Amino acid sequence: MSKRLVILDLDETLIHSCKEWIGKPYDFIAENSMIHCRPGVNDFLAKLTIDYRVAIWTASYGRYTEEILAELFENPNVLEFVWTRETCEVATDSNGMSTFIKNISKLAELDLELNNYVIVDDKPGLIEPNTNVIDIKPYYGSTDDIELKLVLDYLSGKGLEKGTHFGWRTT
Repeated sequence: MSKRLVILDLDETLIHSCKEWIGKPYDFIAENSMIHCRPGVNDFLAKLTIDYRVAIWTASYGRYTEEILAELFENPNVLEFVWTRETCEVATDSNGMSTFIKNISKLAELDLELNNYVIVDDKPGLIEPNTNVIDIKPYYGSTDDIELKLVLDYLSGKGLEKGTHFGWRTT
């Protein structure tokens, strides 16, 4: 049986990117932005790539994404695919601002069945239809964040600690 696919978002899911100092050292620079890695991201990605197939789907731009992936993955070629803003649909939010929707019908091009993948994203409302999504708390640089550990526990069937806010949405 094929390994399940875990599709990861980047910004506020695996990393936090900012142009201004947030009071703690950054991990690296990408496209003139200070990148703060979510606590445990290296261990999370190492374990994830052993037990699952892994892909990236972000609303970020290509070069920025490439620079981040080069830092996060020793070998970015382990990724099933990397989709950026170009694979998102542009919509307008209630404030008249452009927003980027990840339409999972795009996954049909890969012949993926609903029960064979999950998406980990801090903005599940921008995934349509909203199915097979682990809604992770947005990351803004906190040093005591344990969300990635909770995601690994959840994926491995260890369950969730009482009070954990994210869950798996299915149709």
